[in-house]
Amino acid sequence: MDALQCLLLTLLLLHQAMCSSVGAEVTRAAGRSVTFHLQNLNGNTVVWSFQHDVIVTVTFGSPPKAVFFDDKYKPRLAFPKNGSALTISQLRMGDAGTYTAKTTTGAKNTFTLHVYRELVVLMVTCTVQNCSADSCHYTLRCTALGSGYGNVSYGWSLGGLWSEGPTVVLEESPLDKLPLTCMAQNPVSSRNTTVVSPAALCAENTTHPPSTGTYSSKQAGIVAAAVTGAGVLLAVVIFLIYCKSKGWKNFHFPAVEATNPVCFWKTSAKPPRRSQECSHEVTEARGSLGRDKSWQETTGDM
Repeated sequence: MDALQCLLLTLLLLHQAMCSSVGAEVTRAAGRSVTFHLQNLNGNTVVWSFQHDVIVTVTFGSPPKAVFFDDKYKPRLAFPKNGSALTISQLRMGDAGTYTAKTTTGAKNTFTLHVYRELVVLMVTCTVQNCSADSCHYTLRCTALGSGYGNVSYGWSLGGLWSEGPTVVLEESPLDKLPLTCMAQNPVSSRNTTVVSPAALCAENTTHPPSTGTYSSKQAGIVAAAVTGAGVLLAVVIFLIYCKSKGWKNFHFPAVEATNPVCFWKTSAKPPRRSQECSHEVTEARGSLGRDKSWQETTGDM
């Protein structure tokens, strides 16, 4: 390789180094906004890409002119400083990734965006309780409810003492009344919650354990009994509707035939004088005394 080739290679590498900025990493909370500022402003147009897909081109000016290649970004993008910066508002979890800006002269800026949800609720549970006559030992665990928080760090504070981690083991005597505080932090937020009495917390967890999303055996038995009862009730309703459709409105129980079924059917081999219907059609045409007699006469014909 001669001197001229070495000089050209050196100039090329130097040009690439000057045109490419070191990738910047930015962390923001979901729902907030972020602004990327260009470092090299050579040229009059910049092309913005997300994960190697072009989303918009911006021509510098007052105001800048933007041409969108992906309209889903249009309501949330702005171009301050005459187009030399890009602002994304109302950040979503899906906005996390790499953004690249290239100018018409070849200058390149890269930004890596991390998006996390802010911590909302901390839950403290009692995992172990061991009591003697003089004191009790408790194991408590602190957890951030939800997802999308990234790396969450936990710590416990008690009377000026500090313990790292989501779990703490402590001893409580009847004279100890110091509040115990769990603190949690992720890249975009922090939260804390205070336990006034570990004994009360453990007692509550014992009587009302946190829901695990599954049925206990007792709950399953209750559900099975409820389903069975509903089935029996439905069968009774269907039977009553069927009887009503057949005209079985008046049920009569003669004293001498107490074990007879509710609806009387003829079962002899002789053709019935009427169609197989309940005997109430006969009894409706007579008085109360005549109804009993007609029933007995009909029974004698069988």
